[in-house]
Amino acid sequence: MNGSQLIVFEGISGAGKSTLINAMVQKLFIKKIAISHWFSLDRYRAIASEISNYQEMTANLYSLLYATEFYARYEYVIKQQKENGETCIAHRYIYTPFAHDPVRGTDQKFLEFLYHDVLEPDLIFFIDIDPELAYWRISSTRNPSFFEAGLDLEYRNNLSQGLKTYKEGYFTNQELKRRFLAFQSKIYRKYPHILPKKKLVIIPAELTIFEQLTIIENNLKGEKSEMNSKSSQ
Repeated sequence: MNGSQLIVFEGISGAGKSTLINAMVQKLFIKKIAISHWFSLDRYRAIASEISNYQEMTANLYSLLYATEFYARYEYVIKQQKENGETCIAHRYIYTPFAHDPVRGTDQKFLEFLYHDVLEPDLIFFIDIDPELAYWRISSTRNPSFFEAGLDLEYRNNLSQGLKTYKEGYFTNQELKRRFLAFQSKIYRKYPHILPKKKLVIIPAELTIFEQLTIIENNLKGEKSEMNSKSSQ
C-alpha cells in the first residue's frame, strides 16, 4: 500500500469492524498508521457521561456532541496523517451519523451543515451483516448497550432515569433483542442511501476473516476480488 490513504470501515453495531481492522493491520504489516475510533476521546466521553446525568438529550444535541468529538480527531489525527503522507484507518466516519442520527430525529440539513467539508475516503469498506447475526455476535459476550438498543429514543426526555432503569436490569434479554433489532434494522436500511458508490467495497459478514482480508488486500492493490461479488463499481 503506497502513499497516504484514508480507509474507512462502516457497518452497524456487531458487524465486526474492530476485529477486521485489527486483523488487517497485523496481516498487512502497515507502517506509519493511525486508527481513529469513533467517539474515542476520553474528554468527550466524560462530557457525554456528565450530560447523561441531566434530564434531556435532544437529537440535535446528541449529533452536535458527536460532531465535536469527530472534528477533534479529524484535525489532529486524520488530517495530520494524510498531510504527513501516512495512512489513517477510520473505525466509522461521517456516514455513521448520517445513518444513525436521522433515526434519532436529527434533521438531515443539520447533519449536512455539521459534516459538509471533510476529506473523501480513498476506500470505504462496508461490512454487510444481518441485524440478527449482529445481535447474536454481541449477545455472545454481553447485552446490547443502552444506545445500541435505541433506548435513548424512549427516554430522551428523562435520560438519567432511562440509564438507571437499564443498569438495574429492568429490560429482559428478549426485550433488549427486540429493541436492538428494531433500531439497528432502521440504521441498516439507511446505509445504502448515504454511502457513496465510488470507492465503496461491500464485505459480506458471513465470510471468514481470511476471505474478508483477501478482499481488503486486493482492493488496496487495486484489484477486484472474486469473492467480493457485491463490490460497487
